[in-house]
Amino acid sequence: HLELLTLWQHLLCCSVGVLVISAPFASQMPSLKLEFSRRNLGESVKLLDTQIPKGTLPYEEVDFSLNFLTGSSAAAAIAVCKRCPKLRVLKLYKNRIDDNGAVHLAELCHAVPGIEEMHLSHNMFTEVGARRIVEAAEASRPPDAVPLWLRLEQNIIENPEDAFEKMERDGLSVCRRADDKACNTRYCAHGAKVHLPHFYLQRSQLNGAPARGPVPQTQ
Repeated sequence: HLELLTLWQHLLCCSVGVLVISAPFASQMPSLKLEFSRRNLGESVKLLDTQIPKGTLPYEEVDFSLNFLTGSSAAAAIAVCKRCPKLRVLKLYKNRIDDNGAVHLAELCHAVPGIEEMHLSHNMFTEVGARRIVEAAEASRPPDAVPLWLRLEQNIIENPEDAFEKMERDGLSVCRRADDKACNTRYCAHGAKVHLPHFYLQRSQLNGAPARGPVPQTQ
């Protein structure tokens, strides 16, 4: 089995430039990362079709950041992630993904309920799309899972403080991580299922300055 695993790692490295990080003290299995950032994908999905293997994938971290993803290319990138049952970290920041992409990200939350981090800052989500992702993540979170670290700052969510408080009023298990000493990527002092750090830092419009809500107080 070790020989087959080594061959699989070699093939992945040669075909898609995967970074393989060994973790001998944590596990006998390696931690696999699909590094696909800064490829200028735009609306094209050709590279995804030709360079990423078909079927179930072993990746624990997937990076599609800084790719101008929007529309069909975002859906295709997220579809790759759905084929990664061990996915822990997803990086999709600095793209052009809007509320249509939020639908696919919500599906990903159900497909891979144990995902630990989703980095979605600097995109084009509104309150509607952000809420859709949060609802799906909260509903699908396994009882023994760490809270989802969900980065949604620098999108186009108007009145982010109102949006967050509405989620709280509606009973969603969310935490703004106001106290960075009490809450971290692995633990929530309030027992929330979803962390929303820096959520109050949003853009009021596409070419405008960040719209900042009140600085949250330590809970």
